[in-house]
Amino acid sequence: MTLMALHLSRHGMVFASDSNLSGEDNALLGEAPKTFALPDLHAGLTVAGSYTVGGRPMSAWMPEFFAGQICSSLASFAEALGASLEAGMTGSEKRHGSSLVHIAGYVHAEGISHPEFHFVRNIDAIHPDTGAYTGVRTTFQSSEDFWSRDCQHRESPTGFVDDGSALYMNGYPDAGSHT
Repeated sequence: MTLMALHLSRHGMVFASDSNLSGEDNALLGEAPKTFALPDLHAGLTVAGSYTVGGRPMSAWMPEFFAGQICSSLASFAEALGASLEAGMTGSEKRHGSSLVHIAGYVHAEGISHPEFHFVRNIDAIHPDTGAYTGVRTTFQSSEDFWSRDCQHRESPTGFVDDGSALYMNGYPDAGSHT
């Protein structure tokens, strides 16, 4: 099993993920970090699915990618990450372990800070009844799903009133070949 979760509330955000890396037949290949801080953007990210880019583990590839980025927004960072994954991953990495990335942080606009959640992936959709991923692709797309789609209270700088919250979860119940 592989899991990544993001909990947003007026108190802040929490990223969570497992650390197991698994291969074919659910063989445990080891453990590695799947959650990374983005301090320059006041954000973080979590990955699930393929854990390699061009044969390099995310734990080595991600910090190098971060160091090469000069992004002024979470949206531009998410787009750059999707483009780099698309260009750097092998066909096998894309096919046999669709990649899912949660990126969330606080953006400053019109004198206030509010949360954004970007979902970078190489799948077409999530089946509404089963939750299964459909249409693994060789290209990546990115969407901002909290502030522009799911937020119910944009008049609040946090996007929430009282004890409201939002939870975004993705992963694989059977880790299979998603290394």
